[in-house]
Amino acid sequence: MEFFIRKRTRNDIKEFVTWTYEDFYSFYDNNIQKEKIESFQQSIH
Repeated sequence: MEFFIRKRTRNDIKEFVTWTYEDFYSFYDNNIQKEKIESFQQSIH
């Protein structure tokens, strides 16, 4: 298995905010945390 490290892109962020988790882990859902979404967006500037 190979791994590559690269900078985040706008498409990555669009994907990140769709990630959801089940049951009590839903606390980590990216689409409901405004601060997390903003942090993702700022990370590509």
